[in-house]
Amino acid sequence: MTVRYMPDGLRPMYVCAQLHTQFAAQTCQFIRGDGIDAAVAQLLLAAIEPAQLTIALEAIEHLEAQARAIDHQWHLRIERARYEAERARRRYEAGEPEFRFVARSLERDWHEKLSVLDQLERDYTETAPAASRHVSEAQRQGIVDLVHDLPAVWQAETTTHAERKHVVRLRIKDVMVTTLEKTVRVDVRWQTQACSTLEVARPKPAYVIRRTAPEVIERIGQLARTHMDIEMATRLNDAGYRSGQGGAFTASMVKGLRYAYGIKSGCPVGPVACPTGQRGDGR
Repeated sequence: MTVRYMPDGLRPMYVCAQLHTQFAAQTCQFIRGDGIDAAVAQLLLAAIEPAQLTIALEAIEHLEAQARAIDHQWHLRIERARYEAERARRRYEAGEPEFRFVARSLERDWHEKLSVLDQLERDYTETAPAASRHVSEAQRQGIVDLVHDLPAVWQAETTTHAERKHVVRLRIKDVMVTTLEKTVRVDVRWQTQACSTLEVARPKPAYVIRRTAPEVIERIGQLARTHMDIEMATRLNDAGYRSGQGGAFTASMVKGLRYAYGIKSGCPVGPVACPTGQRGDGR
């Protein structure tokens, strides 16, 4: 399955369209992926949870080993530069003074080696201590706390999608998705070849999500006996009801709902529709 994104550029969709692309056949599957991603991430975090402390300690040991390696490299570079400078000094002192050209060349080489040693020592003083010092107790406790709160780290804005994918690939080999009538079956195969199965509810169709709530329709049926459409819209808005698309009600929307659900108005706006020749509000 390939990945596409909805118009907002954020919500993924998984599409099996190889037959459609190559042979103009019907698309096999077309599934929204945000719910599937969330379910797999929750399964992954639950699987990692028993090993959280081990992960924390391994991370700390890795940082300390890395710091020791960096410090060792600095010492080797400085030791090598000091040896070269000492060697250049001995060569200069062993030279014959009457050979001025050779002496100047040896002296220049000695000063260059001293300059390199001095620059390395300054760089080590400025850079290496910050990188090579051991992890402090506060940092150690901070790492442990972060690992024990993996869901917060996973959801944090500072955690990139690339980092999340890297963690997923370390633990999960592949995922098979099958669309059922009301759910989506997600079969997860771990790197250990063990398998886990999830059932994720299928997203409701757009027409279901945008359908006006049943309690609103019932309320309109009650108000239609004694209120005009504009009055019903005002009362629905004041009561906190919202349309299927999330907006406020208008008279035309209430009229459309009455027509769609067969609700007759006992308080029409037009006087022609009233036997007494008066509108529903008495005018």
